[in-house]
Amino acid sequence: MSKNFICLLTLLLTIISGGGLAQTPEELVKNDWPNTVNAFGKNSKNVPSHYIFVVDISDKRFGKDIVEQIGIFAEALPKNDKITIIQLGPTDETKELVVTTDINQEILKEIKTKFQKLVSEGKFGTNGSDGLKMTKLILKNLKAPGTGKSIPFVFIFSDLEYYPYRSFPTSSEWMSLSNEFQKLKFEFTPFIKSYILDNPEKSPRGDYKLFLNRIFPDMEIGGVDGPNLLKKEFTLIQAEIFRKKLLNYINSLVSKQNANIQLENNEGQIELQQSHSRIYHKLLLDDNSSNKVSKILNSDKLFSFLPPSETEIEVSGTLVAEKYNKELPELTDIQLKDQKVVLLTADSLIPWWLTDLIALILLLSIWRFIWTIIPPARLRGTMDVYMEGKNTIPKDCSGSKQTFTSSEVKYFRSDFSLEIRPTKKMFAGKCLIITPSNGDLVLNSTKNKKTARNKKQTIAKVSSTWLIDGIEITMPIVK
Repeated sequence: MSKNFICLLTLLLTIISGGGLAQTPEELVKNDWPNTVNAFGKNSKNVPSHYIFVVDISDKRFGKDIVEQIGIFAEALPKNDKITIIQLGPTDETKELVVTTDINQEILKEIKTKFQKLVSEGKFGTNGSDGLKMTKLILKNLKAPGTGKSIPFVFIFSDLEYYPYRSFPTSSEWMSLSNEFQKLKFEFTPFIKSYILDNPEKSPRGDYKLFLNRIFPDMEIGGVDGPNLLKKEFTLIQAEIFRKKLLNYINSLVSKQNANIQLENNEGQIELQQSHSRIYHKLLLDDNSSNKVSKILNSDKLFSFLPPSETEIEVSGTLVAEKYNKELPELTDIQLKDQKVVLLTADSLIPWWLTDLIALILLLSIWRFIWTIIPPARLRGTMDVYMEGKNTIPKDCSGSKQTFTSSEVKYFRSDFSLEIRPTKKMFAGKCLIITPSNGDLVLNSTKNKKTARNKKQTIAKVSSTWLIDGIEITMPIVK
């Protein structure tokens, strides 16, 4: 019982740790490039590709497994991809088994039918292998119509043994193909890999791996010595395809992004616009540029009457793909020279709007002060005196001072007099200074209670009405 429990516990731990689960091609790449896959993996899958498979029918051991894996692989391809299948055998049997075409259901059925026919007719194990003609067909299909915007992938499954040996091509024949390949122009560099099938009877006389390497200098070499390894290699092929698609997508994106670099001022920090979506997302300014930016963004002025203004400067520095360069060493730092950026100059220590407000208040105060003394105030209009049941007595007012007694205004008591002088005050504006003698004046207002005391100077508004002994006195105006 305890033994079964231990086995069950071991199995559970294996599952939890992921030890028993095969990783997908995407997961294999994500192990190495987590940030890159998370950011760009989804979009990179949409990059169209062209797959060229070479199947060597002279091999008998792996033929059935190879076509089976290619069929499974093709069924998983997106519809915007293209496929070519080249059959490698004797000269008359080395041909395009599937001419370059788009992936669709009909072509998948055709591939399956042709592969089944190769197996049923016992084609695998056919004597003869024309590697030179195969190479010519690869070159032909690398420049097939409609593939210019696709990433080329070439996978060769062969022992790379030319047979019959007596027909082995000359060095110049191989090198002419090398020159032809070098003349081809690609938007995306082809990825070429040869999986050398294990052949214990292979003769060095027919080995053309060296020549193939000279034609395709960047060709990678792998080996297959059993069906299980072949299946594993196809998983790695899918991972490598995803890796190359991702890398080509990133290189294309870098070219587009770096062709249109725009900088912005983010609270004093010079940054790349839309840095969150850029591969080269960080800018390190050089010392000279940092000093220029600092002078503009840091002000020691006490005050300024003008708001901060935009100013354009040129900065230099280094573009860094900080988030991705540890995963992709190809993303080396890029020097940025004399890039223009618009900055908003720093405000003064006292904000410009407060400076303007203070200056405005000061100017208004000065103007108001001058206004109070130049020109001098003068009386104008009439002082109207009214007593209930009697006529209103208007008294003309002019000049800089008027004094009214009972001799001028018969309603006044004999000992009462009123002096009126015009004036200008800073805040009150045009007004009057009234000085009653032998009596107090009371402002006739329900809102404001005010009294002009005997022999005391009191400020009164023009046209205001005051009361004394039942008499209403309406003041003149000031000009």
